[in-house]
Amino acid sequence: MRLDGAEVALTATELRLLHLLLASPGQVLSRPRIYEAVWEEPFVGDDAAVKTNVSNLRGKLREAAPALDPIETVLRTWDLTKRYGDHAPVDTMSIRLERRRIYGLIGRNGAGKTSLMRLISSLSIPSSGSIELFGSGAERPRTADLTRIGTLIESPSLHGGMTARQNMHLHRLLRDEGWTHCGAGDWAFALASPDGTTAARISPFDPVGPFTARLYAEAADAGAVPRLHLHRRLAGGADLLVMEFLGPVGEAEATEFFTRVRDGDGELAELSAIVHRIHSAARAELPWCGPLDANPSNVMRGADGRLVLIDPYYADGPALYGMAHEDPDRFVGTIPPAQRRHLTEIPLGNSGPWPEEEREVLRARLQQADRERPAEDLIAEAATADVDGWGFGWLEGRATEERPDWGYARLLADAVAGADVAIDLDTGGGEVLGECPHLAREQHVTESWPPNAEHARQRLGPRGVIVHETAPGAPLPFEDGAADLVTSRHPVAPDWPEIARGLAPGGQYLAQHVGPESAFELIEAVHGPTTEAQRRGRHPDDEVAAAEAAGLEILERREARLRMEFFDVGAIVWILRKCPWWVPGFSVHTHREQLLEVDRIIRRDGAFVAHSTRHLLRARRR
Repeated sequence: MRLDGAEVALTATELRLLHLLLASPGQVLSRPRIYEAVWEEPFVGDDAAVKTNVSNLRGKLREAAPALDPIETVLRTWDLTKRYGDHAPVDTMSIRLERRRIYGLIGRNGAGKTSLMRLISSLSIPSSGSIELFGSGAERPRTADLTRIGTLIESPSLHGGMTARQNMHLHRLLRDEGWTHCGAGDWAFALASPDGTTAARISPFDPVGPFTARLYAEAADAGAVPRLHLHRRLAGGADLLVMEFLGPVGEAEATEFFTRVRDGDGELAELSAIVHRIHSAARAELPWCGPLDANPSNVMRGADGRLVLIDPYYADGPALYGMAHEDPDRFVGTIPPAQRRHLTEIPLGNSGPWPEEEREVLRARLQQADRERPAEDLIAEAATADVDGWGFGWLEGRATEERPDWGYARLLADAVAGADVAIDLDTGGGEVLGECPHLAREQHVTESWPPNAEHARQRLGPRGVIVHETAPGAPLPFEDGAADLVTSRHPVAPDWPEIARGLAPGGQYLAQHVGPESAFELIEAVHGPTTEAQRRGRHPDDEVAAAEAAGLEILERREARLRMEFFDVGAIVWILRKCPWWVPGFSVHTHREQLLEVDRIIRRDGAFVAHSTRHLLRARRR
């Protein structure tokens, strides 16, 4: 055949395959379906021929006509729609974008430009219609397709839900990408971008970080502050600033410049007014905000030669940490736990080192002071805390649970790294899957709770993962045999026939399930006595029988009973809100007396003890 003026030598099988792909726009074709349509014989579980012929066909087409590849149209949408209630910023949009052309989106605010870009990059899910990238034939962008595009929508996709520990992971990722360490002070460390034009300042705990970012934003026109690319207030009181890279200034020049800013001299009068106004706001809000910091190192030079003021605000560390040591009861009542979770993780690059044993003593004092706050305060705090997603960082220092010895996170990472098409069921906010270094070539997840689904889109979308927001109990959004791996950590209610249907013959299921009588000591303390049927629920014997009846072969089964300890009643409230099926209808108002009784037990015994059960199942589709 001829393609764009070039001869392409295709075998009869490759030609039939090409006809099938071109005749199936917007469809997800499973390998069994491709095999039966092209080879015209029943699929028996060997898909090597499909993989080989698809790869060969793509290679021939690209080599013969790199400028026109019918399997690689850049972008095509059919009746693409995104609704928010009654408003549809993207409404039945059908477009086709060709290679080697430049397109622009022009429209007023609210016209749908950002919504369209988020749909294309899988940061949002269409209400209806389909999107095809590079002629893939899939109705949604696949992992492999998304890795070939780059988007920067309004601001980089960094998430305020990141903890300081996840920040350290970000730090490692940046260094892996060529960012290098370029400094550390008492409160933060800094990294330089590979091209030396940008710096990232990361602080695990920084009460004044938002005021510094506010200065950079409000004084941008004055020109004597760093150019701010991004500021994010992160979970646990951490802070991230990304700005232009700056160079050092001599002490005399720096001191003279700071004095002029402080005194409002000449052309620096406008900057001085902004500095003082924001400083007054910081001192009114933060009891430990010190005077303007006259340290000469807080004046630096931009690449264009201008002098800039950085970090003029600071927390009085000796006073702040002195109160934490000497009067922890007062301290914990001043800074909420959610804003000081990583108080002991600052680098102390100038005043340190800070011995780990001293950090641990301070953590223990604050944890004990937190637990001894009045029950009503603990309950009220937990009643309003965020419980979206499947992260449990809020319980750090307030509850513990033993972990099974099989290490599900490691097993999951190994499994998805070797998979072609994988589905993670009930993914929550993607917290567990998001920790995997490598994902399947085509990675999908499902989630039925809208807030969790949005967290998953934010966390996993930039990695090319396709998030399916499904209704509880709905069929898997795949054709029969489309996946070679199905995974789940704590599935809500495994639909074994659907799992078997979605797996290709020989495909595997890997999951860690919640077992029977998990946390029943706590459930009965708050809800009351349970029935034998309730205690029998989620039993591994029953789940294994159901899986085998659906056509799965059990390859591995392991069980564990694990100790749980809750150190304050706030942790009890939070976990019952996080897992609402434990005590249906739970609220701090309807169950107040039970919560106060649990609080009395904790203050008497030091902890409320319960036990959870888990079982690991690995199965194969026959």
